[in-house]
Amino acid sequence: MHWIDPAQLPQTKGVVERFLLNPHGELDGLILHDGTEVHFPPHLSEAVGKVLRPGADVIVYGLRPRRAPVVAAVALEVTGHTIVDDGPNDDARTKLPRTQLEASGAIVRALHGPKGETRGALLDDGTIVRIGKHAGSDVTRLLIAGKPLAARGEGVAMPDGQCIEAHFIGTSMESLQRTNDRPHKEPKPKDSKDKKPKHPEPKSPKHAT
Repeated sequence: MHWIDPAQLPQTKGVVERFLLNPHGELDGLILHDGTEVHFPPHLSEAVGKVLRPGADVIVYGLRPRRAPVVAAVALEVTGHTIVDDGPNDDARTKLPRTQLEASGAIVRALHGPKGETRGALLDDGTIVRIGKHAGSDVTRLLIAGKPLAARGEGVAMPDGQCIEAHFIGTSMESLQRTNDRPHKEPKPKDSKDKKPKHPEPKSPKHAT
């Protein structure tokens, strides 16, 4: 939303409680002390990390989607600094290598994307579990505060916690199932009967009798 003038947007003021990570180790959101969830694009990770710390006062300029209690930030203001989303610059992003991780615990809260879609959960040990945008409703139904959750997948472990992109998810390690977050088509065998020839044989002309 880098085309939006932040000065025209509603302001949300609060104190940073904690940051949120994506599975590449980038900051992509934060939680305020009053429980407000703020989402910002990961290309702002470095700029946010330089000027914001837990306990800092912040003003968020952004919009609230209809479906969830989250603010999609276009700009963040802290004393002496304003960080504005001017669009992605992938060359400036630093993604950490991912490793196989797993975690289990009680869900503190569900986490959301910028449009309010459910995209993960925060566990009581600080672990962030993320699900892909193609995960089905059977997965998102698990992401309810107070319920148990277990996940296995790829992610990063940081000094302040870890973030896992869940490839398997369930209420316990014994009940893990695939998230099916990547749609795919089964390849057809080479000798498939319904495979059409690239160059069909020309039909013989019919002769009048």
